[in-house]
Amino acid sequence: MSSRGGGAWTAGGAPWITFIFCLASIGGCSDGATDAVYEVVEAIQGGAAELPCSLDDKETGDSVYLVLWYRKEARTPIYSYDSRSPSESGQPDTWSEPSVFGDRARFYPYLPGSPALLRVQNVSREQDEGDYTCRVDFRQSPTKYHRVRLRVVVPCGIPELHNVEGERITSSIGPYREGHTISIVCTVRGGKPPPSVHWYRDDVLIDTTDQSHQNQVVKNRVIIDNFKRNHLNSRFRCLAKNNNITKPMEASVTIKMIFPPIGVKIHSQPNPFSVGKSYIIRCISWGSNPPAVLSWGWSSPSDTRLRGNLSAVNETQEWNATKSAVIYSPLPSDLGSELTCAAGNKEISSLPLVQDKIKLQVFYPPSVELRIGKAIDVNNLKEGDDVYFECDINSNPPPYKVKWLLNNEELYPKPGGNVIMSNQSLVIQKVHQSQGGEYKCHASNVEGDSPSSSINLDVMFAPICVTNKAMMYGVSENETIQLECKMNSFPMTNKFSWFFNNSMTSVLIDESKSESGSGVSVLRYTPRSHMEFGSLICGAVNSVSENPFTKPCVFHIIPTGPPETPSDCTAENITETEMVTACKLGYSGGLPQKLHVLVFRADTGVSVVNMSVAGERLKPAFIQITDLDEGN
Repeated sequence: MSSRGGGAWTAGGAPWITFIFCLASIGGCSDGATDAVYEVVEAIQGGAAELPCSLDDKETGDSVYLVLWYRKEARTPIYSYDSRSPSESGQPDTWSEPSVFGDRARFYPYLPGSPALLRVQNVSREQDEGDYTCRVDFRQSPTKYHRVRLRVVVPCGIPELHNVEGERITSSIGPYREGHTISIVCTVRGGKPPPSVHWYRDDVLIDTTDQSHQNQVVKNRVIIDNFKRNHLNSRFRCLAKNNNITKPMEASVTIKMIFPPIGVKIHSQPNPFSVGKSYIIRCISWGSNPPAVLSWGWSSPSDTRLRGNLSAVNETQEWNATKSAVIYSPLPSDLGSELTCAAGNKEISSLPLVQDKIKLQVFYPPSVELRIGKAIDVNNLKEGDDVYFECDINSNPPPYKVKWLLNNEELYPKPGGNVIMSNQSLVIQKVHQSQGGEYKCHASNVEGDSPSSSINLDVMFAPICVTNKAMMYGVSENETIQLECKMNSFPMTNKFSWFFNNSMTSVLIDESKSESGSGVSVLRYTPRSHMEFGSLICGAVNSVSENPFTKPCVFHIIPTGPPETPSDCTAENITETEMVTACKLGYSGGLPQKLHVLVFRADTGVSVVNMSVAGERLKPAFIQITDLDEGN
């Protein structure tokens, strides 16, 4: 870059000097021009300014001869670009006034896509701001002027945020509750020109008013009233801007809030729950910040101290939701209870908890208890008394079947019988000694089957002969027989009596002639004459009956003799090799009798079959004869 003094500008003679003054005069004519006359250029203090100057307004084939830059108030150029006398490198000669731009300026005549420009580095508002004129001389075309107004902007400081008490606010404030109102003051210092201070909520402009300017300080206050849930984590941004080159200076604050949960919900597998199984019950709350704390509880008609509290096996928190899970193992006593899940914000203890509850429907198999009627003395129950039982059943759902068992065999009522069943009751009218034993009731529902514990029913009854028919004994005179009298009774007896009876006499036999033990008495009897043949009757007494001969054992003692001849003998089913013979037997003579059958050959009289079978009086006796030789 060459330096040309004032003398250099007069070397060309008077016409050149006259032109310079004319240009200065022209420059002076533009004093007081508005931005509409000038192309306004902004630059940041300490940055680079690019002053445009169009070189395109020339005739075809013409070229730039000389470019001169003037300040508005100066009458001599402050920068020149001279293509008339190229430098040794072949490039146009340039010059910059040391007291103005010096080596901070450089002219760029040809830039792709943009006009020529003078780039000035490290601009200063005090030194460089002002109006500039670019004069372009062409070799043939008329001279052109381009006016530029340079504005040098001094950026403002970073905004500072304070509350109404003057306390500094940094990254966040709060926490606040819904309905709260706050004011934030944004203060911006410095900046030429003074900045505009605006408030944004996130990226939405919310406030451009309430700006105050004093001592190079700009303030803007924003009022955030009636906080709502959607204010949570909102960023309120204060932006200060005094140019279109740099990004706005910014300070922001994030709103922190606390609020109670909106709702809580219990999610469980469908009711009813079955005893003996385990279930996972989940609870979720939402809308709380910070996330709610969940607690489980009982509302039970029974004593909750016996049941205990449920403890969460898993609890998670995610943003404003809290999830909790418990393992529930139902008990029959839980029926009708309410399971509660409560959600609360630990930061807001003054508000009531938000709750959800479910009523527990619990299914369980029957629990069965058998009771006998209160008026019945099971230790003094006699045959003929009435007995009734109650089957107490605790089950859900109710049993669909109740059955009664005696000695593990199911009882059924019979028409005309003494057993009556009604609902969960069993009545036995005039109980029989055969109906004593172990009683149970058994209940069934969809959850299972359950028997009760047993009640043993001992029915006391008078002694009764084990043999239900009279026994006949044939003996000879002076022959001794041993008679065994067995009596069944409860309680068991050993008090026996023997009685002799025939058509001529009746006499009680002395106890010394018999031996009696528990349930049995043995009598040795010897008829001495035909007057001592007859019936011996044996009986016993116990606490139920004092009459020994209510249901006695009877022994008929008859004299022995030959049996009567069989009658009504027949031969049946006769074939060549076998046949069946049947005869009706008569009186046995007091001794066991047999039927003898002899078969003889008709032609020789030789016996071919000799057989016998035992028989009873007045009943047919059958003998099957086989292996007969053909022709016998």
